[in-house]
Amino acid sequence: MGNSNYIEQFIESILGSDYVGPVDSTPAGFASHAVLQRMVKHSSHGYTAIERATDGEVKYNRVRDICIGQKAPAKVSEVIAMARACGQEPLEIFYRITGLENNSRNIWEAEEPGEDVLNEWMNHFDRYTLFDESERRACGFEPVRNDIIKEFSGDDVVVGTYGKDGKTYAFTARIRMEG
Repeated sequence: MGNSNYIEQFIESILGSDYVGPVDSTPAGFASHAVLQRMVKHSSHGYTAIERATDGEVKYNRVRDICIGQKAPAKVSEVIAMARACGQEPLEIFYRITGLENNSRNIWEAEEPGEDVLNEWMNHFDRYTLFDESERRACGFEPVRNDIIKEFSGDDVVVGTYGKDGKTYAFTARIRMEG
């Protein structure tokens, strides 16, 4: 791991004064926090509204902790519930989190990232944390949703792949067509 103090200061300058910092200071913990914080901020819902929209599945204090980077990163069930409460597709939120996490490794590995690493990282940060489509277009980004579905295979959608033991495996999701 690189210089975590430097990373914390850099991230705080990006996320602003509500940022307390994830206990799990890793690319995955940060990505989860950053994407969910931006999603909630974009939805214009307060923590109480999110709790109500999740039927109490995610309590006010937990929503707050997730949004300010306190305690542990969000669990899968919390991401799904919060995404639905904010009017977002949970699969897209997972895509955003894993996309930002994957593109955040360089900043965590560097002792003191140079301008090239920071600029590239900021581009990825914007790519995965902007929820307003007009803002995304102004930054020159395609809608994130276009990148989710890699290929169709019957009712399953391949949303990503990973390699293990010299083989390639696919992450799939079952979709249901209505109408």
